[in-house]
Amino acid sequence: MTYKEEVELTNPEGFSNDAGYLEHLTFHKAKLIYGYPIPEDVDDRLQFELEIIEKSGNSKYLLFLYNLVNTAQKELGALIGPGRGSIGGSLVAYCLGITKVDPLKHDLLFERCINPDILSHLEVWIDVDKEGLSAILDWLKEKHVKMIDKDTIIFEDESDKEKWQFVTKLVAKNALSEIKTVLSNIKQTQGIDVNLDDIPIDDPQTFALFQKGDTDDVFCFDYYGMQEWLKYLHPTTFNDLVILNAMFCPVMLDYIPQMLQRRSGKEKIEHPIPAMEKYLQETYGILVYQEQLILLSRLIADFTRDESDMLFHAINQKQKDESTVLKHKFIEGGERNGYEKETLERIWTIWEEIGPHSHNKSHIVCLTLIAYQMAYLKAHYPKEFIV
Repeated sequence: MTYKEEVELTNPEGFSNDAGYLEHLTFHKAKLIYGYPIPEDVDDRLQFELEIIEKSGNSKYLLFLYNLVNTAQKELGALIGPGRGSIGGSLVAYCLGITKVDPLKHDLLFERCINPDILSHLEVWIDVDKEGLSAILDWLKEKHVKMIDKDTIIFEDESDKEKWQFVTKLVAKNALSEIKTVLSNIKQTQGIDVNLDDIPIDDPQTFALFQKGDTDDVFCFDYYGMQEWLKYLHPTTFNDLVILNAMFCPVMLDYIPQMLQRRSGKEKIEHPIPAMEKYLQETYGILVYQEQLILLSRLIADFTRDESDMLFHAINQKQKDESTVLKHKFIEGGERNGYEKETLERIWTIWEEIGPHSHNKSHIVCLTLIAYQMAYLKAHYPKEFIV
């Protein structure tokens, strides 16, 4: 079977529709990443995602993103970020190279990308270095893709019943431009091509840099306050960096000392409901990620995917009327499962306080990976690290 990669994405020979080719391509890439036979958890997740992608009409769009990202990296010399926003929760996107973070390793939810109960359409943001952005835009214009403005693509698909509009937002990120400069310096001075996809995520030299707070010019971690917290935290895993990055914001900052006490074992971690440990263990019993709020509402009160998504938005956007209705559902559902009303009220109060400041874990993991890559380069190539 042959496939001519064009922006129009005409179905390759042997495939009757976009969904069929997307499935073929995804599993082919998955075998290269995970080996064959594909592990059961990977196979199950891909089958689930591909079904939702097809039902929501996003198959052609994922193929378009695959073509865009791979052409940008391999032919146009662009440096593409590891992902931005909810797309980081898609294993299909990871297999296709659209994102660089494995959602299974980081417990990222596909439902944040496309809600299976609503079957929403994707709006994907892609980070790229400034020089690469210019090259991508020139390539897109050559392919006659409609541009809404200088960095937004409308990619349309007509059907008998309705018209879908897909949007890709290309974002120039200074950090990626700086990384690209450092990589160029390394190539020039040492003749080494550093592949960011191959650097170890547990590099001792890189963590030593974080532990000293020596993160000047390291994306996300170059603030004085952040550097001081790094010294206290003494991070030893990538997950430590993700948590601190997520908590370094108003309101959540107040919980960092408690997180540090619990992490060191000086304070006992207690959950209002023991079962909550399943989703709060990685953050030492503190609600940090939006995904935790969503999953906990399903665990405690049997919320549907749609209800848990509405709950997150109601709390996050402080929609009082919607929040009141969902609070009643939460308490009723929790009581049916044997939990006391007073306990459920206490949980809801905490959610209302912290929920609006929680982070999309998919997004924060991707941002932290960019930071880690910069720190790795600074730790191993300090002379070339000029940003």
